[in-house]
Amino acid sequence: MRRLQKKMTALSFVLLMAPLFAQQEPGRTQTLIPREVFIGDDAQILYTFTAPADFFAWTHERPSKDGPLPLDTSLPQFKSAEPNCTVHSAALERSGNTCTLRINITAWKNGTVEFEPFDLYEAVSWQDENPHAPLIIALEPVEIASITQKLGAFSLRPPMPPISLPGTNYILWSLMVLLTLVLLMTGLCALKFRKIMARIHGMTVRLGFYRNARAARKKLIRLLRAGTGDQDFCGEWQGIMRAYIKSRLDMDICGIPSSFIFREINGRTAGLMSGKMQDAAQELGSLFIRTDYIRYAQGSLDSQLLPREEHAAALNVSEREKIIKSTLGIIAVMERQEADND
Repeated sequence: MRRLQKKMTALSFVLLMAPLFAQQEPGRTQTLIPREVFIGDDAQILYTFTAPADFFAWTHERPSKDGPLPLDTSLPQFKSAEPNCTVHSAALERSGNTCTLRINITAWKNGTVEFEPFDLYEAVSWQDENPHAPLIIALEPVEIASITQKLGAFSLRPPMPPISLPGTNYILWSLMVLLTLVLLMTGLCALKFRKIMARIHGMTVRLGFYRNARAARKKLIRLLRAGTGDQDFCGEWQGIMRAYIKSRLDMDICGIPSSFIFREINGRTAGLMSGKMQDAAQELGSLFIRTDYIRYAQGSLDSQLLPREEHAAALNVSEREKIIKSTLGIIAVMERQEADND
């Protein structure tokens, strides 16, 4: 009786485990992609076998002819691998009679990850009640490698210095040299700020003098060609020279008598005028006296004296050209005198 019981128990065990051993058939293979999986890596388990039936014919949502058939990853058999890994998705693909089960996982713990055997018919949605015998899928254990064991490093490494991208060292050195030059130039400018500002001011002043002299020359040449009367000519000439002297020597000679112009200019320059500058200032005063006489002596007794060419309140022949030529010479001497003083 005991022998019969033992035989019945052994037979029952063989019948129950027969579907489980079916995975060892030659037509079934399992591949892990990539071959080495570390903590935090995403991987795929590919389980290939020969289908005994058309799984795609009985699903509620029939996929395209060659499209994958998604599986239910909420089954306890998929959850059994947690917390070592997480099963994100599973799908069944086919090519003829060959089916491939593709399972996407993420590893969270090194060591061996084991999956409980599951019935493939329970992992898909069927249109009617499944009339087929269970098709047990028993996945082989998956090894999650340890990066520390692979590298042989069991302690934290010392901090590494920053690593620059290849080919950027020369750019960094160029920027450092450029920054150093900018700092040096800034320091030099700060030390010599007053001298630099004084030089800039001097350049601005000289540019203003140049423009003033140029404008006066143009006005004098235009006056010579205008053909105005003698009184108007003398009045415009005095206006041009008063504006020039005011801008050049920073003095207003509008209220100064013509006979005192030389004295005022000499006083403005503190008696430091050169011989040519003194001659030019004296000549300028003489021209103001002469033009004043032309402007205001019209019809006076002095204008009736003889000889007429010396006392008449009118310009002599070619006297306009002489006045303009003398004035241009005076301006040239004054500009040269200021340039020498600078």
